[in-house]
Amino acid sequence: MTASRGSPGDAFERVLWESRLVVVVAVVGSLLLALAMFLVATVDAVQLAGKALSYLDPSLSYEARAALRLEVLISTVGIVDNYLIGCVVLVFSLGLYEVFIGKLDPALESENAESVLLIRTLDELKERLAKVVQLALIIVFFKQVLLLTIGSVTDLFLLALSILLVSVAIYLLTRGNR
Repeated sequence: MTASRGSPGDAFERVLWESRLVVVVAVVGSLLLALAMFLVATVDAVQLAGKALSYLDPSLSYEARAALRLEVLISTVGIVDNYLIGCVVLVFSLGLYEVFIGKLDPALESENAESVLLIRTLDELKERLAKVVQLALIIVFFKQVLLLTIGSVTDLFLLALSILLVSVAIYLLTRGNR
């Protein structure tokens, strides 16, 4: 049984439907978080580039050069991870908007919108976020491997096993995209 036009039920349904707009708070907050992550990663990248210039110093010993190279590599992985987290939060923000508020008209005109946006359901948003979070975890794993000191054959075996498991995870992630 439906409520007749102009009934209190219609007013309640209208208020209930419009209450979805509270999601704008999460959209704006997520957008600000994404911008903050991009800012932090960019500042880190600029500082790292300055530090990497010291690699050109001819007075650096081989050991100091190797330590700097490792530090630059580890920092680069961290910066990439921060950019990726910024992307996750940005996709989350855009996805929330598309699911609860409405379609983004500029996205409909864009050539690459299909691959990033046009999220129709919460399940699609969760699936895209899960893939990016898994990628971020792989990057964190890579960073930890760079810091790892192998002290025994068991350590080496566990490292090889963990790399195999990460490889299987990457395979399973990309298998769905074919």
